[in-house]
Amino acid sequence: MTGALLFTALACSLLARPGSSTAFPIVVSGQSNAVYLMNSEAMSRLYKFGVTCGGCESNMPITSWGRNTPLWVQLRDAVARPLRAFVWWQGEAEAREDMPLYYDRLVELMSRVRFENGNPHLLIVIVQNVPNRNDVIREAERRFVAGDPDSRLVDVDDLKVPNDNHVHWPDGYITASKRVMAAINAARP
Repeated sequence: MTGALLFTALACSLLARPGSSTAFPIVVSGQSNAVYLMNSEAMSRLYKFGVTCGGCESNMPITSWGRNTPLWVQLRDAVARPLRAFVWWQGEAEAREDMPLYYDRLVELMSRVRFENGNPHLLIVIVQNVPNRNDVIREAERRFVAGDPDSRLVDVDDLKVPNDNHVHWPDGYITASKRVMAAINAARP
């Protein structure tokens, strides 16, 4: 599945601080895995307040969400209202030579997401890329979450299709959806 899906979601300095049980939508963004996760029937059944995709596209490096790019504009618009959480699943399309820059780009992108949302404590859930010659990306994801108290990392390694960058369809995405919602619920009861 390719092509950007249009979305809804985030922003407002009035958004609840960590620990709030206020119900707001969730925005998912990233590559094809993010699209599949968002489209997973389980995601909408698990969360009744709305799950939308903001700036989703297959086979795109993180620079595709750089300032003033079409994917950033879509994502920016999606996060321009209160959200419960922002979910990011991307990284499998990074070129080898760009991998060392991934951490800095991830930090910058998540800062822009929170800025546009108006909530510096917006919960960010990163679904970690499955292992596939991308240890630098995986380490950048772990490092971001370790240094950000308002973020969580979801592991889906056990759901991986052998020799591929994706998890098993559809069951793997159903399980991934449940893990994402568990991470959100644990952080924001």
